[in-house]
Amino acid sequence: MVLSRVRYRRHFRAGKEWAVGTTLLLIFTAFVLARWLSKTFPDGSGLELIYAALMLFFSWDMVNALVTGAIDAAKDKEIQEYEKTQTSQGILERQNLEYYALVEYHLPLPSNSRRHNIVLSKSLPDPSLEAVLLNSFAHDTILRGLENNDELLVDVALRACLEALSKENASNEEIKRNESLKLFRQDIYVYLRVWMMFSIKNRREMPVRGIKHRYPNESSPDKYAYIRAIKYIRDHLIDRPNVSNLLKEEYRERSKEILKDYLTKLITGLENYPS
Repeated sequence: MVLSRVRYRRHFRAGKEWAVGTTLLLIFTAFVLARWLSKTFPDGSGLELIYAALMLFFSWDMVNALVTGAIDAAKDKEIQEYEKTQTSQGILERQNLEYYALVEYHLPLPSNSRRHNIVLSKSLPDPSLEAVLLNSFAHDTILRGLENNDELLVDVALRACLEALSKENASNEEIKRNESLKLFRQDIYVYLRVWMMFSIKNRREMPVRGIKHRYPNESSPDKYAYIRAIKYIRDHLIDRPNVSNLLKEEYRERSKEILKDYLTKLITGLENYPS
C-alpha cells in the first residue's frame, strides 16, 4: 500500500545528496518499468496504462517526500546549529576561537602549540576562563530576568524618580496628574530598558546622549535629577528582592555587580551630559 506523503516525509528526512541520488534512481526505474510494461502487455489492454499511472503516482509521491524531507532536515540542522551558538557556552567558545585565531594570525605560535591545541587542551591552565564564563552566564541571567520585564522596570523607574524629587510619599492621584513626572519616569525607563539592556547585551556602552531629557521640560532639562534617580537605582533598588530574586541564584551576586557597574558608567555619562 502506498504510504501517505506525511509519513514519507517523516521517514525520509535524508541528506541533500542522498535525496538527489534516490530521486534520479526513481526516475530511471520508472522509465525502465514504463518501457517494460509497454512491451509486456498487448496493445489495447489498458493494463499498462493503469500500472504506469500507479508507478507515476508512487514515484512522484516518493520524490516529493524525499525532496521535502531533505529540505526540512537541512532547515532543522541549521536551526540546531544556530541555537547552539546562542547559548552562553556557544558564545564563549566562538569568542575563544576568534581570539586564538587572531593571536595566531598576528603572532604565529610554535608548531606544537597551535591554536586548536590551546582551545582543546584540558590540561592547559586558564585561570581567566572561569571568570569569563561566570560573566557570560551573569550577562545572560540579567537579560533573561529583566530585559522583557517591563512592569518591573516601569516600577523601578517610578520609585527612583519619586526619590530623586523627594516625592516618595506622593499619592497615586498626584502621580497620575503630574505630567512632568510622567515624562521623567518614561526617560528613566528608557535608560533601563534600552540603554542598560542593550549595553549589557552588546558588552559595550551605548551612546548616552541618544536619549533626550524632558524633565521638567526639553528646553531646560534637569540632568542632576536624572543622576539622582540612577544613583538611587544603583545603590538601593538593585538589591531589593523584587529585582534580585529575578536573577538566577547561582549568578545573582555577579549579575548585580554587572548591573551596578553599567549604572555607574551611565552616571558618568550623565555627568558629562550638557546642562
